[in-house]
Amino acid sequence: MDGANDFQVFNRIMMPLARGGLTAMFVFNALWIWNDFLMPMLFLEDEALRPLPVGLVTLFKAKKALADWSAILAATVIMVIPVVVIFVLLQKQVVKGAMAGSLKG
Repeated sequence: MDGANDFQVFNRIMMPLARGGLTAMFVFNALWIWNDFLMPMLFLEDEALRPLPVGLVTLFKAKKALADWSAILAATVIMVIPVVVIFVLLQKQVVKGAMAGSLKG
C-alpha cells in the first residue's frame, strides 16, 4: 500500500487478519473473568461489588434452611444469559480464531 502510514497499514492489513484470534481471546477471557469465584470471594468485602457467581452462593447460603430452588435457578438462568448472548453474537469469529492455525492453505 503505497503512501499509507503505519496506522492505515495496521488497520487495513493487520487487524482483518488478527480479528478472529482477538475475538476468540476476548470471549475466552470474558468467560474466565465472568466465572471467577475465588478471588472476589476472598478479597471483596463489600457485597455490592461482588460478581454474580459469588452473589448466587451467598443467596444459596442465606436460604439454605428453606432452599428456595426456584429463586436460585432463576438467578442462575439470569446469570448465564449475558455469556450465551456474547457467544452467539461472536460464534463465527470464535470458531475462525480457534481454527486459524489448524488448517493448511
